[in-house]
Amino acid sequence: MEQEKSPLQRAMEVQLCAAAAGFDWRAPALPQVLDKVIEEVQEVREAPDAIQQQEELGDLLFAVVNAVRCAGYQPGALLDQASNKFARRWEQVQAVAASRGQQTLDNLSEAQLAALWFEAKRLTKSSA
Repeated sequence: MEQEKSPLQRAMEVQLCAAAAGFDWRAPALPQVLDKVIEEVQEVREAPDAIQQQEELGDLLFAVVNAVRCAGYQPGALLDQASNKFARRWEQVQAVAASRGQQTLDNLSEAQLAALWFEAKRLTKSSA
């Protein structure tokens, strides 16, 4: 039985299939591919309603997969690495808050959370 593909794997396959037929969004270099990502970000910002925003966010994800492909990486692996890094930093945020007597984070302001995040980022970089 064939294992079902993840959406990231399917996006890569669709792009590779189109590329094999000569239709490839990969420009000569990553900066041009990133221009497409920026274009998609702008389309998300300009979406007039939730339905259009959802479609544009999908296009943005697809464009990011293309950028990752252009750079020669696997999107699933990079997303997993980013998720792990975020999780380590979030654990550090909680540890720093607890060391300062703050047992819950839900009552902190956005600025207080940002300060904890940057402290956690500094601590996780220095321990890496």
